[in-house]
Amino acid sequence: SVLNLLPVEVAVFDIEHRYLFVNPASIPDPAMRQQIIGLTNADYFTICRPAQPAGLAEQREQYFALAVRTRTDVTWEEMRTDQHHRPQLILRHLRPVFAADGTLRLVVRSGLDITARYTAEKLQHQVQEMLQVQQTFIRQIVDALPNMLYVVATDGSISFANSAYGALNPNSGHWQTDVAADPLVREEMHQLKYLNEQVLATQLPLTVELPFTMNTGETLYYQVHKRPLLRPD
Repeated sequence: SVLNLLPVEVAVFDIEHRYLFVNPASIPDPAMRQQIIGLTNADYFTICRPAQPAGLAEQREQYFALAVRTRTDVTWEEMRTDQHHRPQLILRHLRPVFAADGTLRLVVRSGLDITARYTAEKLQHQVQEMLQVQQTFIRQIVDALPNMLYVVATDGSISFANSAYGALNPNSGHWQTDVAADPLVREEMHQLKYLNEQVLATQLPLTVELPFTMNTGETLYYQVHKRPLLRPD
């Protein structure tokens, strides 16, 4: 009664791979469940499941022989078709059962339908691949821009930057130390910090022109555009 109530496929075989028991989760048709008792694995596929994928009967024979020979549990994934001819992925498990004297008595097989999980994992993998392609594409576009583009976190750290920003950064001391040695650089950093705070406080974009003193002493002038980057939350 317990085995018949389980939502997991359960079948019991003798040492010759003949069916001794099968539960409704494995074979819903009660007449077929009665019919296969005493059949071998090969007979079952010939009489009851002729439309199953080629090689499935041989695969089960090989795993059964492996479990008997090694006297250990065997687990594998099996692709089959359901009653509507749709593909199903089943996680199979064989366990040999021994008597007190060590002789083999039975072999118990279980099967768990993992099609939904497999489909979900496959879809997730495809989504991850698609996101990776999109991220690579966006990165290529952003890095192709001649403008410096970067994202400042609320703590003032740079969380994202493009190639133009990375190319200029080594020639500037603005973000290399907490306190710049050059007074001009310190003042420029103070202006940037003030602008960041203003954008965070007002949640409004702003555009200004600012000087940037390079390590060579040269002064470059930039039109700086800052705007809040709002997350979905």
